Amino acid sequence: MHQAFIQACELRGVRPKDAAQRMAELVGRGWDQVKGSLYRNAFFLMMTSVIGNGLGFFFWVVVANRFQASDLGAAITLFSTLSFVAGLGSLGIGVGLIRYLPESTDKTALVNEGLTVSGLVTVALTIVFLFLVPVLVPNFAFALDPLYVVTILVCTLALGIAPVLDSAVIALRRADLQTIRYAMFAILKIPIAVGVFALFLTGRAGIFVSLTSSFLVSVVAASTLLVPRVIPGYRPKPDFRVDRIRPIFRFSLGNYVAGVIGSAGTMLPTVFIYTLLGPTAGPKNAAYFFIALAVAGDVAGSVPRSSSAWSS
Repeated sequence: MHQAFIQACELRGVRPKDAAQRMAELVGRGWDQVKGSLYRNAFFLMMTSVIGNGLGFFFWVVVANRFQASDLGAAITLFSTLSFVAGLGSLGIGVGLIRYLPESTDKTALVNEGLTVSGLVTVALTIVFLFLVPVLVPNFAFALDPLYVVTILVCTLALGIAPVLDSAVIALRRADLQTIRYAMFAILKIPIAVGVFALFLTGRAGIFVSLTSSFLVSVVAASTLLVPRVIPGYRPKPDFRVDRIRPIFRFSLGNYVAGVIGSAGTMLPTVFIYTLLGPTAGPKNAAYFFIALAVAGDVAGSVPRSSSAWSS
């Protein structure tokens, strides 16, 4: 091998020492790139999916063995529907933040404006959804219980603002903080599901509360502990000015529409199965369909991030 290298250098009229030095410089530059924030971000984005998918599979094994299929189907269908509503309410602001946040002179204000607009739109859409439940999804009548209504509003709000927080840390090349939030959600929902089932909530309420509470904890941690690590002095608070995010809407419109269409293809079929097959067969078949979809996504890594935020 060494002799072949020397002969190749001689044919090109390059001294072996010079060629070796150039090779070392090339490798060094390549290693510097790998250690850079861009590749580091990409690595942690990949790790987010790996951790979420791995622990997500274990979570569904646990709940499938502890809860009835009908209860599992009802909770899954409700959560997937709320995730779709939250996706509508996000308005694609997260994608725009990745483009505009790094160059912003007031990062705190820009993030808080995004959270405020996304949160308000998400809550408004959730209220409209609750009013339309008797017409659109009559089998969701249980969701109109006052305790469910409050939990649904909190759940959808958390689902709606999470992409803004995740995009903020990704935009500032700290995707590892998003990985921490995903890991927190993926880890917490397992003991919460077991604990809630054992202590005071059974059936679909136990599954729904375990998903909602664990996701809410991860979002609160992201806004109060993780984002301040990349935006010094950051504190989440309502900011009703919209002047800074107007360019974001124009920039992210195409991604937003594509994301809504993509999420509809993975989230809404569960709702259709739950509704069209009736109150007896619908919940069970919705559970079977979703678990098959989640497992396929875990194996192939193909479930879109908009749904993996809660299904993994």
